[in-house]
Amino acid sequence: MNATIEQRAEELAVIPAGSSLKFVDAQDFLATKYPPRKPIVEPFLCGQGICMIYGPRGVGKTHISVGLAVAIASGSGFLKWRVPEPLGVMFVDGEMPGELLQERILQSLEALGCDTVARLVVHNPDDQDRPPFNIEEPADQDELCAALTDDISVVILDNLSTLCRGGRENHADDWQETQDFMLRLRRMGKAVILIHHAGKGGQQRGTSKREDILDTVINLKRPADYAPQEGARFEVHYEKSRGFFGPDADPFLAQLEISETGQPKWGYMTLELSRSQQVARLVNEQGLTVTEIGLELGIHKSNASRALKRAKEQGLIHEEK
Repeated sequence: MNATIEQRAEELAVIPAGSSLKFVDAQDFLATKYPPRKPIVEPFLCGQGICMIYGPRGVGKTHISVGLAVAIASGSGFLKWRVPEPLGVMFVDGEMPGELLQERILQSLEALGCDTVARLVVHNPDDQDRPPFNIEEPADQDELCAALTDDISVVILDNLSTLCRGGRENHADDWQETQDFMLRLRRMGKAVILIHHAGKGGQQRGTSKREDILDTVINLKRPADYAPQEGARFEVHYEKSRGFFGPDADPFLAQLEISETGQPKWGYMTLELSRSQQVARLVNEQGLTVTEIGLELGIHKSNASRALKRAKEQGLIHEEK
């Protein structure tokens, strides 16, 4: 394995020790032909992009990460996201039992109507006969890079808490080793999707320095009216959206629905429509006032009033008899 790594060191865009920094005249820089960054998952991920998806425990992060892996590998749309063409994906799992990960992949294949995972490569802890993969370990970084063939365009790391096993989450300096690795993958032409946990305050756990090199930050949140029996149902919010804006950056509600026959299917709707439905349910079933609706949903009274108005305009409120 070491010989293979050494042979491929130059191909992996490793900067040799003692190399001089390069400075290029602006005219020469502008004349340089860099490879175009083609879209991978529209609108939020393109070639060499680095994205973080985070949320609280149990919100549905692995459903999203596996769904994206299958969608990219098969060229299928996923939720409101578009995948222009199938591309190779390396999925690096840090915590799930192998059998459960198999179930998630099969469920995603069924939900997206796919029948192949030919372009998907999986790393799972249950398959290893050595200590678990550690992003902060240079030798492990080299082994992962050596396994990245030219046809793999995306690396999904699920999740940082289990794959970064040596540093202190709240210390910016301890993130530097992992950040350098992310930039190394980018130099290799790979896009990266990082899966991470939210802290008690709802923000991504640990140092905010993680967000400096990211193109996109996606926060998964539980809806105010969420009930555990609903399973994977969450709001998708863009907190950083480099290169896209407007309707593409609007938040939305996602849900994995299971039919009576056991068929899984992903659905989504705008948060505006979702909020109107929530308000209509509270009015129709419980007769709550605007103030009570705001308290129930954790929103300002003015926002509750606007949502109630939209619900009435959409015909969702039952008229009193």
